[in-house]
Amino acid sequence: MLGLATLALASTAFAIPNTLPKSTPRYQYVIVGGGTSGLVLANRLSEDPTVSVAIIEAGDQVFNNTNVTSASGYGKAFGTQIDWAYESEAQVYVGNKTQILRAGKALGGTSTINGMTYMRAESSQIDSWKKVGNNVSWDSLLPYYKKSEYFEYPTEAQLSMGASYLPGYHGTEGPLSVSWPTEMVGNNFSATLNATFKAMDLPWNGEANSGYMRGYNVFPKTFDRSLDLREDAARAYYYPFANRPNLDVYLNSFAQHMTWSNDNSSVPFANGVIFTDKSGTERSLLATKEVILSAGSLRSPLLLELSGVGNPK
Repeated sequence: MLGLATLALASTAFAIPNTLPKSTPRYQYVIVGGGTSGLVLANRLSEDPTVSVAIIEAGDQVFNNTNVTSASGYGKAFGTQIDWAYESEAQVYVGNKTQILRAGKALGGTSTINGMTYMRAESSQIDSWKKVGNNVSWDSLLPYYKKSEYFEYPTEAQLSMGASYLPGYHGTEGPLSVSWPTEMVGNNFSATLNATFKAMDLPWNGEANSGYMRGYNVFPKTFDRSLDLREDAARAYYYPFANRPNLDVYLNSFAQHMTWSNDNSSVPFANGVIFTDKSGTERSLLATKEVILSAGSLRSPLLLELSGVGNPK
């Protein structure tokens, strides 16, 4: 998986060599991208006080940005400075128009601007990972889903508006707040939709996070009901732990490319990252153990190519 991987390079590929000066700051782990995956990794790695971790993030922190925090503000951040707003090539089947792909450019990544849907993949999708040899299955992953979750049970009012769950699929001691928003559509709207779905042979699904997604369901969201705020990766996995002395975050910093070394190995491996800070100054970090590329599904491949992996043109 390109978006979340320890980087090694086939010896036949072109790579940018190690050009890092001896004065380069050193960390055991350098994570490129302080988004949904990157912050979880940084949090877990830095739990060990002997492990040093750095995060390089292109955006800024958005703790008090109301376009982010408002649970009813979906779409308000689109087109602002915290949206990468990737533009596609002209699409033939939409009249040769381009399309905008939204991605969060902030500490917390796309979890700061998405629709907050909390819904796990189908168990069959997760089980397919095991078939390719990485030994991950739905049954082995479920305890970690639950470990990450701070599930807030729906209120009586929310239950009457269609919220439903099975407690065995949820955790209540994790860092990520999951619940139903304060504002839900009432007036029997859920029952009407459910009847419509049933008429189309689509059944009611009482727990969409059980590994079976199909059917009608009023699903929970990444939402902190006690504060009436969106829950994002930074609120769950970074801000409460920001004072860890072994965890550094470089904000407003654009990763340019990775550097490589083949010391003591026949296969080159990523050992550092070149980036520019907010002032435009080029800087570098050295990873003594791993560079972890977690820059999103679109930017991770770009950084790989800029680092000499893939098409050299």
